[in-house]
Amino acid sequence: MRIYRLIIVSFLFLLFTGCSTANKIAATTATIGEPNIKIAGESFDVLALDFSKATSLDFQSLRAQVIQEMSRKGMIQVNATKVEPRYLILFDYAVDLGDESPYERRFVAVTYDTKLEHIVHRIRVISKGTSNDVGNIFPPIVKHVYEIFPASNGFQNATIGM
Repeated sequence: MRIYRLIIVSFLFLLFTGCSTANKIAATTATIGEPNIKIAGESFDVLALDFSKATSLDFQSLRAQVIQEMSRKGMIQVNATKVEPRYLILFDYAVDLGDESPYERRFVAVTYDTKLEHIVHRIRVISKGTSNDVGNIFPPIVKHVYEIFPASNGFQNATIGM
């Protein structure tokens, strides 16, 4: 638990850069997880961390993308209201709208193992840039972080293609 707190505190002190070009997202990412997570053939579902967003079109679009990325990894999506999945992936996204750009954009996801009853993987992405369009900013971020899932690579600066 101390490591998780350290990660949160570290993010508060990081300085972030904006988009390097119109077609790239400069971001600081962190993926932290337990080694040797077995995912191929395992069941999962994707839910909202912020239930007020669960019915929004933006959330539904990003949820579909996470499901697609997990399915590519050999995981099987199930309806958590009918079957208890092995993993629950909960995520949230936000754009802090100040008076002017740059806007801070955040994506956070946790993977909860229902059998072990604890979080086995965490993702956090923070980016600053001139766009506040959820539909354009977050799909490349989701693709990027789930390409490397479930690897843990700690903090890294990344340039994510759109």
